[in-house]
Amino acid sequence: MSNQIDYRHWRSEINKSNSKYKQLFVKGRAYPPIFFFGDPEGAVMATVGINPSAGEFSKHRKWGPEYGELNRLLERCRNYFDKPAGIPPHPWFWAWENFLDEIGVSYQTSPRAVHLDFSPRATRSTRSMQKESEQLLFLALMKNDLKYFIGQLRAYPSIKYLYAAGTVTKRYWAIDVLENSQHLSYKIKQRVVPFKSPGQEKPYVGLYKLDIGGVLRYLFFCSTSPSARNPDKLVQKAQWLIKHYPEFLPSHRR
Repeated sequence: MSNQIDYRHWRSEINKSNSKYKQLFVKGRAYPPIFFFGDPEGAVMATVGINPSAGEFSKHRKWGPEYGELNRLLERCRNYFDKPAGIPPHPWFWAWENFLDEIGVSYQTSPRAVHLDFSPRATRSTRSMQKESEQLLFLALMKNDLKYFIGQLRAYPSIKYLYAAGTVTKRYWAIDVLENSQHLSYKIKQRVVPFKSPGQEKPYVGLYKLDIGGVLRYLFFCSTSPSARNPDKLVQKAQWLIKHYPEFLPSHRR
């Protein structure tokens, strides 16, 4: 693993601030933070989500107390797509796996992908957050924790392609959080296809070039979430990328 990140310090920092977000957790319980699914070392691209599902920690998925130990936690997360403890990846990843298969990438084989989230904290589903106060607190959580996401991209410069989708709250898309958080010392260098540009058909798409730590990243964003009723639209957009914007695909597809 990269020695540029002190995950122990990050975990301690998160544990100290969990009380601020207690009402967002299932039954007020904070689970261990998950910083990545798959191995970020050497990955060439990342699928990007909002935060881990609390369903990841269901009893049948065998996250026992031993994973409170950081090294064991990181090891399981690094090998997540190799079915550690005999447990397959959460079904949420199916849509992304189909997307990756379409562009010739995998979470397991080279050229390899990893999954990163804006926040490493598992919360209740956003659908259950009906109160405006809860949605505002969740948005505050995202803005606070985005520094961990950006920090990992800085530490792993081989990750040059980012694929994100869906919403943060009812009012905010994931791309909105990124566009409004450039105080974290990254820059959107170019909006190749601005999200929800005039005349664009649903599902909406945005294509951006980002400068993060002096490394150029290519960001694809789609309004269709992997948890949507018709996640196949992600595969359709992968086909669209292959045809029209090959620069937003790993170099072997150019």
